[in-house]
Amino acid sequence: MVRLNPSLRQQISQAYVSHRLNNSELVAVTDRLKKVEAGQESPLEARQLLKDYSLVNRDERSEISHQQLKESIGYLHLDGQLSALHNDQAWSPYQRALCRRLSDTGYDPVPMSARGEEKGSPAFVATVRENFAGWDVDGDGALTPVELDGAMANPSLHSAGAAAAVVLRRQGVHLEKCSPEGQSGVTRQDLEQFLLAGIPENAMATYKVNRGFATQLQAADTMGPAPTLRAENFDPEMVEQGRAGSCVMLSTLASKDEASVQEMFRPLADGQVEVRFADGQFETVRDLTLAERLYHAKSPEGGRWPGLLEVAIGQRIHAHNPSEDGSFRSSANSIPVAEASLALHGKVTEKVAIDGLSLSQTRQLLSQVADGPKPWLAGSRHTPKGQDSVVSVEDLYNGINNNHAYTIKQFDKENDLVWLRNPWSRGEWAINFDQKDDGVFAMPVRDFYSSFRWISGPSAA
Repeated sequence: MVRLNPSLRQQISQAYVSHRLNNSELVAVTDRLKKVEAGQESPLEARQLLKDYSLVNRDERSEISHQQLKESIGYLHLDGQLSALHNDQAWSPYQRALCRRLSDTGYDPVPMSARGEEKGSPAFVATVRENFAGWDVDGDGALTPVELDGAMANPSLHSAGAAAAVVLRRQGVHLEKCSPEGQSGVTRQDLEQFLLAGIPENAMATYKVNRGFATQLQAADTMGPAPTLRAENFDPEMVEQGRAGSCVMLSTLASKDEASVQEMFRPLADGQVEVRFADGQFETVRDLTLAERLYHAKSPEGGRWPGLLEVAIGQRIHAHNPSEDGSFRSSANSIPVAEASLALHGKVTEKVAIDGLSLSQTRQLLSQVADGPKPWLAGSRHTPKGQDSVVSVEDLYNGINNNHAYTIKQFDKENDLVWLRNPWSRGEWAINFDQKDDGVFAMPVRDFYSSFRWISGPSAA
């Protein structure tokens, strides 16, 4: 047998658990590895095949049997590595990824990077061109977050214009990289380069812009008039997150009861709304435009109170901690758990990192959820921002979204299950027990431990 550098086996294993190899690619590469180890083939050919299949924008699929996949996993000793994981020792990032990958080998999604697009949407670019001069308030040739806030606040902005403003506000950080000008904000040159070649080295972001515009345009064309505020559904577990990065706030909010949520809002005679927080402070906000209703969170039937709350908490935080881009909307993004809990519940919280905990210690921590007061939240695994995240061993690919906060609803000790809610009101762990996609789901503690990095709850002090 040929003596082989063991790093090739390690590289294949690493590529598979981080989803750079799908199931059929794993079988093909492992079959080549077997020939190398039997002295029938050069290691160089196996390494080249692994390199080709590992490209982030490549996803080759062929028909394989369950037995072929099982044999490949066994040949690499991945199943043995999984069974050797300790309950009383903290797992490494690789071990967490191994657990996620082998929890359900039948779930083998196409990576987003392999579904990317090379060119920008002509309809999106044409719409922005048409509105550019009006949105560029200071006339410097670049659309900043503050200027796009102003565009979305325009009540006369409808349909394609509203959809384009929302996408620009959400994806502007990527679009402004299309040209080498180095100017802050999205420029006309950025748009022209986007139309010709998409976002440089980020086909996934190009796809998100194109798809986002089509989705928002459809939503704008079908969204009806807003219901009377008092007639809206104030159940916090029925809220659907929008384009704002408000997952911490909405997951914290989900622990309140419907009556106490409704009491936070007081319509004023001039059409504005007073939003009162748990500490007695309040913010006055105007009603939302169509573009803002598209951008912000909503309740059933297009209810806008969640969006009004996002605006109010953005104003509240921006007053004492302005965002770097000068936008109050940005101030509401990714707010600290402690700040959300104080504003919505008046409770001090503590956040516990579970990276350094064992599975047994995490289970003990979750036991406090079943017996203690709310709110309890969980934060999913973090991956690097940008293109590098698609090759990170911490990228999840199991239905749980990276860098996202979920409400912990309960811990079922008897069945060792954690019940969670996604503030998107959809998107669940890949193994769907109830066959519904309403954002509420359960997962075993072992899988929870491999997918999440922190837990937060009310302080015992």
